[in-house]
Amino acid sequence: MPGVISIRVKIYYPLTCPTSVKLLGLLKERGLTDEIELIDVKEHPLSAISKGIISVPALEINGEIVDFGPVNLSVILDTLKGYKRGVEKEPLKIMLHDVLDNLFLSLIVYLRGDVYPILEYTLTVNKALKDRCICILGFIKNEIKQCGRKLYEEIKERLKKTIALNFIRELYWIRGKKLMKEEFENLYPISIFAHWVLARSSIARIGLLHDMKNNKVLMTRIKELGTHIMENWDKYWEKVIEEQGKIKGSINKL
Repeated sequence: MPGVISIRVKIYYPLTCPTSVKLLGLLKERGLTDEIELIDVKEHPLSAISKGIISVPALEINGEIVDFGPVNLSVILDTLKGYKRGVEKEPLKIMLHDVLDNLFLSLIVYLRGDVYPILEYTLTVNKALKDRCICILGFIKNEIKQCGRKLYEEIKERLKKTIALNFIRELYWIRGKKLMKEEFENLYPISIFAHWVLARSSIARIGLLHDMKNNKVLMTRIKELGTHIMENWDKYWEKVIEEQGKIKGSINKL
């Protein structure tokens, strides 16, 4: 409703993200869209990347990114109405949740076989520590250093699912229909699939893993990922097609 928000608020979103579409619908229902600057990252990708945003929707208040990725919609709405942020999950769980909600972060962790790289992503660390004592960061770093590989093994199958669904979404967006397994195998032999995996785990060539021919551990992980996709082919296609249909229906109501 007019006049509720007295702060500068931006929301970064794409219309391919179910959470973003749901958030936009809720903002419209509550009459908040006129008070917020809405930025479609499809049309303005550099505006998001320049702030380090790789996971959407993202909420910026007065120039500070305060929430992004697997956001709590009710917390965002309450924040926009001026209420204090609610108590969230433990920082380590928040960080792992971010990883499992984002293709780029999932690939970085999966290909390296360790959760430790997430500590280098400042936005996730800051989000996990929001409204908490900074000294807890030392505890998190120590925990991940000691248990990073164990944590990786615990979420490995979920990482593969996140990556697989995002890969199939891209196939759906490009082709507009389900691709049969046989056609996929012809179009995406392991070398082409590996190229997609390695390229999508980096921004341009920054952090690009290479030496694919000689890195047996890396190729084993990529082959495992390919096997996981093939074993769940029909199930994931049904999920993506149903999800994208709902997104289209929701966009039409915006």
